[in-house]
Amino acid sequence: MGDFRSSYAEVFALEKNGGRSISKLCSCMRISSQQEVDFLICILLDLAYFDKQMSDSENTLIESIIIGLGLNLIVFRELKIKYEQIYHFTSKEQNRQKQENDSKMTLKQAYEILKSREDDDFETIKKNYRKLAREYHYDNLYSKELPPELLKIAQEMMKKINLAYEIIKEARGV
Repeated sequence: MGDFRSSYAEVFALEKNGGRSISKLCSCMRISSQQEVDFLICILLDLAYFDKQMSDSENTLIESIIIGLGLNLIVFRELKIKYEQIYHFTSKEQNRQKQENDSKMTLKQAYEILKSREDDDFETIKKNYRKLAREYHYDNLYSKELPPELLKIAQEMMKKINLAYEIIKEARGV
């Protein structure tokens, strides 16, 4: 991984004023493992979401880089969706916390967090819980080498997911 980081830094340093096209820049990069692919995607997403939003031009540029490197665009889009979910939830959650001043999570909020409805059977709710738990689990995200601030946000989301599941279980007597 160290070689990838240093070659990434070298290419960036050499090319930031070189004016070459994206395809020429991408031809300079050599990616040899899935870990390096995940790392590069995380770097690109970190850069784009530095201001907590991605503009259309940033998205187009990053997708051009992904395609130029011959990487899987679907993998990029899936990771991008996770970033968007994390940032959107954080903003929404912070606003809700300010309004409620640390009040307890309601049953309605628990269903929303688990992306479930009150009329869903318990197996559906359990399936949604497990899917979200896998998606936001620290070990899963840590292995993708996400930045610490996103890992912290994901940990908070995981706490909410667990709390929501417990509230629904208690309400249903399970």
